[in-house]
Amino acid sequence: MLYLKCYPTYDLQGLLFGLDRTRVCRWVKILLPVLEMTLGRECVLPARQIRSAEEFFRAFPGVKDVFIDGTERPVQKPKNLRRRKKMYSGKKRQTTRKGLIMTDETRQIGFIPMSKNGRRH
Repeated sequence: MLYLKCYPTYDLQGLLFGLDRTRVCRWVKILLPVLEMTLGRECVLPARQIRSAEEFFRAFPGVKDVFIDGTERPVQKPKNLRRRKKMYSGKKRQTTRKGLIMTDETRQIGFIPMSKNGRRH
């Protein structure tokens, strides 16, 4: 469940559980289908791209209401001055990344596009 909640690398999981990363990979592949069978649904990460309305309705059948929210999260200031200027958000007065999150009425995250620099509106 840690793998799905935080999505850490196999190296980090190996360090946390005292296993080699190949063994962690093997256990994830063994236990993920068991978890999906127990929950009765497929455990997947949210989509990054939806190109059309048809693709949206195929991915989310039965969804009537969609909530889209913008987020702005602080990031460490880059050393490169040009990159730092692109990431600077005048609103937050710090370097940030902006992104969108789409959820349905059950608050399940369904779509997270790639985040953008903080300067972008």
